[in-house]
This record gives sequence, C-alpha cells and structure tokens, in this order.
Amino acid sequence: MGIAIVSGLGLMLAILPLINLLLPNFKTQQRIVEAASMLKMSQADLERLHQNRLVLALSERLEKKKLLDRLFSEQTRKMYNGLGKKESFAIFISKTVLLSLFLGIMPLLVNLMIPNPLFIMMAPIAVVLFFVGLIYKIKEDYQARQNIILHDLPDLIAKIVSSLSVGRRLEQTLEEFSRTCHPTLGNMIKTLVANFNIMPSRNALQIFAQDVDFPEMYDFVSVVNVIEDKGYSQGEAGLKAISKDLKKLRKRAMQLRTQGNPSKFNLLYGLIILAAITFPFQMLFKLFNGFTSI
Repeated sequence: MGIAIVSGLGLMLAILPLINLLLPNFKTQQRIVEAASMLKMSQADLERLHQNRLVLALSERLEKKKLLDRLFSEQTRKMYNGLGKKESFAIFISKTVLLSLFLGIMPLLVNLMIPNPLFIMMAPIAVVLFFVGLIYKIKEDYQARQNIILHDLPDLIAKIVSSLSVGRRLEQTLEEFSRTCHPTLGNMIKTLVANFNIMPSRNALQIFAQDVDFPEMYDFVSVVNVIEDKGYSQGEAGLKAISKDLKKLRKRAMQLRTQGNPSKFNLLYGLIILAAITFPFQMLFKLFNGFTSI
C-alpha cells in the first residue's frame, strides 16, 4: 500500500512538468499578447505608456482644444521637434505647466510658515517666469544645435560639390562624411542615406534640407536636383552662386569658433540672479529666528 502511494506520488511529480508544457500557460500567453500589442503600437503610443495620467490628461486636452496652436507659434513647435526629443510637444508643454504650478505653490507654503504678502505676490510671478524660461530654453537649445550643424555644413557642401563634379556616388561621399562630422549632423546624413533607398532622391534631399534648416541648404538641394536630373553642366551656374553662400557659411562658422562659450556667461548671470532672489529670503529667515529667540 505504502509502496503504491509513493509510486503514485513519484509518477505525479514526473508528469507535472509534462502537464505544464502541454497545458496553456496563461501568464506566458499574456506576456506574448502584451509584447505583440506593443510591437503594433506607434512611437507616440509607446511614449504615452510611460507618462503620468495627469500629464496625459492635460496633453490630450491641449491637443483637443488646439490650445498649443493658439499659444505657440509653428516655429516653436518646429524647433522643439528639431531637437529630437522623445516626448511630444504636447507632453513637454503639459509637464512644463505642471512643474510651473508646483513651483508657484512653494512661496504659498512659505507664506503659511512666515505670513507675508510678498510670498503671495511671488507665487504667480514664479509660475510665469519658470514657464517662460523653459519655453525660451527651446530656442536656446535649437540655436546651439544650429551652431553645431554650422560647424560642419560648409565642408559637407564642398564634399558634395566635389563628388558631383567627378561623378562619384553621392551615398558613398555622405557615408564617409557622417563618420567624421559631429553626431548631430552625422545622424541626419545617415537618415538621408537610408531615405535614398526608400524614396526618390529629390524627396530625401528635401527632407534633409528641412531637418538642417539653413536657407543655403534649400538653395543647394535645388541645384543638386538639377544636376541629378539634367547633368553636371546644367547646374554649374547654380554651383557658382552656391560658392558665394559657401564662403559666407565658412565665415560664420569661423566667427562662431572665435566667439568662445556664451553659455558660461549665461550660467554666471543665472547664479547672480539666483543669489539676488534668495538673499531676501535668507534675511527674512534670520529675522524670524531672531524674533523667536527673544
């Protein structure tokens, strides 16, 4: 009897792994379904999965009411998108609004401990200053991006002109240049080369010019399209005009190298302003501590 029980238990233990393999594993299936659904999601949908519900609700409201188009220019949105951020413009604005409101609460909390009309007045000012500061930073970051592109752009144009003049494959020249220039421009060039394989070169170059966002690049792309369609001789006149723009670009790039680093001065001014703002708070706390010690 005992031997039979032990044998039965042993048989069950032996069969259990087999049953586990044969019967459906619902947890595994759930993971497979979730993975499959994520593969079907767009980048925007995947981004939403990692956002706070409050941020999502506010961003949806901003988009639904088209408040972003009313409050911000198309250029501001374009500059933000040009920075290559993972978050959408609506998500960024929603986070900025909530952070600004949170910062505005801080003076009100201080006012509860040290009642003073000054703190109440500072609350809306802090909200506006913080919000405007973050929006202005988009323009600063975009200008920094353009300066990085400007550093290598004259050499890129010169390389493309040289490649066209000798009949060399444009893709090869671009691939080589992308390895030596700054990653910001290098990644754009890699995207351009990839686009050559999935769309007409005219469209790929137009997208590249929009990403680079320099007037000279739009003119240069037009000349390259003429050469690609009609031959080098038909575009020589346009290239002569481009050579003048190329000299101007080189001059601007040289001036940029000799300007130094203005961001250090901005940081210094920021620290001075911060010290000026915090000094009255320090004096108030010292006075408050002095009164309480009496």
